[in-house]
Amino acid sequence: MGTRTATTGLLLTLAIAACSGDAAAPSTTVVPTTTTTTTFAATTTEATTTTLPPSTTTVAPTSTTSSVPPTRPLPFESWTAILASLPVAENSAAQAYTVAEKLAVPGAGVLLSDDYPSLSPGFWVVYTAPYEYSWEAVAACERVVDVAPDCYPSYLGNDPEQPVGREHGTLVAITDNAELVVLSASTGEVVRTIDDSFGGNGDFPGTPALAADGLTIDYSIGFEDYWFSCESSDGHLERLDLATGRSEKTGDGFSPSPSLDGATLLYLASSQCYPDPVDPQFVLSPADTVVWRVTTTESETKRTMPLPGDPVAGYELWDVAAGPDGVYVVDTDGVIWRFPPTAGEAGEVSAVADLAAAGLDAGLSTIVGFDTARGLLLVSYTYFDTDAEFTELHGVDPARGTVERLATYEGVTAFALDATGQHLAVGNGATLEVDGVELPLATGVLALAW
Repeated sequence: MGTRTATTGLLLTLAIAACSGDAAAPSTTVVPTTTTTTTFAATTTEATTTTLPPSTTTVAPTSTTSSVPPTRPLPFESWTAILASLPVAENSAAQAYTVAEKLAVPGAGVLLSDDYPSLSPGFWVVYTAPYEYSWEAVAACERVVDVAPDCYPSYLGNDPEQPVGREHGTLVAITDNAELVVLSASTGEVVRTIDDSFGGNGDFPGTPALAADGLTIDYSIGFEDYWFSCESSDGHLERLDLATGRSEKTGDGFSPSPSLDGATLLYLASSQCYPDPVDPQFVLSPADTVVWRVTTTESETKRTMPLPGDPVAGYELWDVAAGPDGVYVVDTDGVIWRFPPTAGEAGEVSAVADLAAAGLDAGLSTIVGFDTARGLLLVSYTYFDTDAEFTELHGVDPARGTVERLATYEGVTAFALDATGQHLAVGNGATLEVDGVELPLATGVLALAW
């Protein structure tokens, strides 16, 4: 049988137990969790990680006539790409339509921002057609950057302010009662509930990776009966829109993790699947491949590593994260390997540290990320085989191969580094610790992303 159904064995164990705008949004806002069956085409869909520009860009029209037809109101709980904004007090609707016509962007239209609480009031807004997901609106702006360089995505909803975004300094958490929520990094309160039943029914989500713009997360889904088929044994990846709660499949694999600059999403996958020689009714698909996905183009490159351990005994690559000088992967024996920064770059895969040799349990260690402030790769491990559960946080120096225990926490503990790698959040019991400052936590967490 295989060894994996989600990003870490820790999160799976706990998940099974659990199942038996421009400023921060108001608290306890619940977003519908509508799902779709849209097929994601990684080779054609674009994405970007650019920071949102200011919410209004004033454009002075040069004509008052237009052939752009009037457009019907856009649906709530959708996204649009805003090309330009004109103050209503200084411009007519006809002038706004003229701007739309001159931009010559397919699907351009005009709406009144007053009709959408999530937009700043008092503007004629030139936009492109509505999108189901935030990344589709981001991609639309990428396509029109030459004619509308200030284009930015915006959520159309009932909230008076955009509910999510990196600028809010928020954390995304999977709670111990199977909720997906946004937490305030300054107060610890639940800012927004994205999904009040995240996982279950035989599906187990792994630790999320927050996109550079703060609008979406990527995460893996593991399956309860994963060992019965090649289709389910490797798990699959999903991307979720934090404003709408909608998600779609983006590929097969697990353990997604962003590069330090947010331009690449890393994850692990398997290049093989075969009957388990011990019990042929089951299959084995040991993870042996690192995948680099460019976020602006969705193009992927891969690098497969011949596994030095025995897959039948459960050996495989387990978790991945980027560092300033390469990509780090920990395997199920506790060895940390360094891959080149990109798949096409020359360089050997080399072992840089051995957690088991340093005295750690050789179990399923999780890479938190690269602490750029201290120059250490942070690794955590939760011990369940003692009378009291506890979690250790270790710092690995890739240059010297040394392993240092940084802290020990009682019980199950979640960790997350921010996008800069300089700030650490720790979720432990009823406490959220951010850069050493303790905050009351409204809910226990199993996983964090920052």
